[in-house]
Amino acid sequence: TDDDVFNYWWPQMSRLPEIDKNSVKAERGTHFIKVSYTAQGVPNVNFYSAFHGKWVDVHIGKSPYTEADAKLFNDFDAHLVFY
Repeated sequence: TDDDVFNYWWPQMSRLPEIDKNSVKAERGTHFIKVSYTAQGVPNVNFYSAFHGKWVDVHIGKSPYTEADAKLFNDFDAHLVFY
């Protein structure tokens, strides 16, 4: 399940010292669990999903990040499709 993927990978990721613990936000989507966070001042997002018996971790991050990139980060999950 999506929860299995999230519960396995996020505890490991969350230990990274580069991640600002106060920036972490997890939310459930239709086909994934989305975790947004900042690492060394750079926005990042991981999408954790279980799909057709496979575990999927999609990561996006961009450096340098500008305000113009906010739309990409806000809209990415609306365009994320698993086949």
